[in-house]
Amino acid sequence: MILRMRNEDCGLRNEQFFQTLTALFLCFLCLGAFTATLFGQNPSNSAPPPATANERFRAVTHLVTVDVVVTGKKGQSVMNLKSEDFRIFEDNVPQTLEFLLVDRTGEHRPALTSTHTGSMGPSRVETPQTAYLQGEAASHSIVLLLDYSTTTVANQKLVREGARKYIAKHLDGQDQLAIFAFDSRLRTLQSFTRDKEKLSEALRYSGSRGDAVAGEHEALSLGASQSVDKQDKLTQKIGNLLGSAAAGAPAAMIVPALAAAQAELDMARYAELQFYSLKSSLDDQLSRSVLLAIQAIADGLQLVPGRKTLVLLSQGFAVPPNVRQILESTLAASIRSNTAIYAVDTRGLESEAPIFQTSQLESISPLQRGTRTRVVNGESQFDRAAMIGTDQEESLLRFLSNSTGGFYQHNSNDLSQGLAHIDKDLHARYLLAYSSTNKKMDGAFRNIRVEVVPKGLKVRARKGYFALP
Repeated sequence: MILRMRNEDCGLRNEQFFQTLTALFLCFLCLGAFTATLFGQNPSNSAPPPATANERFRAVTHLVTVDVVVTGKKGQSVMNLKSEDFRIFEDNVPQTLEFLLVDRTGEHRPALTSTHTGSMGPSRVETPQTAYLQGEAASHSIVLLLDYSTTTVANQKLVREGARKYIAKHLDGQDQLAIFAFDSRLRTLQSFTRDKEKLSEALRYSGSRGDAVAGEHEALSLGASQSVDKQDKLTQKIGNLLGSAAAGAPAAMIVPALAAAQAELDMARYAELQFYSLKSSLDDQLSRSVLLAIQAIADGLQLVPGRKTLVLLSQGFAVPPNVRQILESTLAASIRSNTAIYAVDTRGLESEAPIFQTSQLESISPLQRGTRTRVVNGESQFDRAAMIGTDQEESLLRFLSNSTGGFYQHNSNDLSQGLAHIDKDLHARYLLAYSSTNKKMDGAFRNIRVEVVPKGLKVRARKGYFALP
């Protein structure tokens, strides 16, 4: 079987990548056979041998595995916990921990050699429930997705420089890395490899579409912001005219000026709505394409053995209400493939203060007359109100990361530092496994919550899984 990218829009066509993942799938079959042997399961599809006097029945257990990161008050990794320190719940029902694997390869990661290649299991067992991972069992499959559809040309250079530094300093021959880029379509720049030269060469690619899209997006946001500022000034002007009228100013002077200011205010509100309707249309097209690209990669990673990480380097994008279903299916694909998403904001160091949305709310206030029900390109002020607070580009990046067990990195001109932080997080983890008390394989989503007994520690893990056989 080969990796299949279901989304035709992504245009993923790379024969070398398919051949590489075919080889990985063969490794996956070997890993499955080993895992079945390790837990006493029959790896063959044939019927089990007849029971003997000492063997009355065979039981098959579906184990749920959860990657967990535990940090202290200062954000440092905490790696000295034992199995009895963890509590795990599925749909608020306590579960029994079957075993605990500890990945401490961040402390000492030997280069991969021929002696490690065949080692698919834990190398040293401390207790019947705890093992420490080394060798191939502790390796990771990492995908870098360069979102050039939202990243300006100037920031694309930061992305390439940061990725090259990360590969040179932190890729030590044990983890395998693949690189994708998304501009007008999804492109495979390099399939999974441990070769630093091939990976660095793949980073020579740059996409120009992102600069045009980012510029258009910025222009629409700026136009809407200027319209809001104009409304504030006109509202103040109207207030001053009304005050002058109350003070006894001649009506012949006040009435024409008041009518002109009110007409200009209505035009400013209408212009604001036009800018936001165009911005929503752009957000719809952009978010739909990027999410489908992420979903295609996540679907393809289902057959890749071990733990998978998708590092999304993007300036971020907003998800309109009509794209929420695609967002949910993208998250579902990531959860099914046990892929953690780490988002890195490629905007670099931000010197400007964040833009707050209070002025937009004021422009939709019921105190304002007439224009709240006006519709432009199918979008009214009520639609605009529903988007406020959810249309910040970084919100989606943070949401994707938090929902899949990763985290969000931003506000740095050296993206290699963010990638190094992610690398450290990948190699300081606990792998928990339990047999669910809910035996129904009905495809429903099961919520997972992990807690630790020691106080003052923070726990990060994926939010759940789909109960599929």
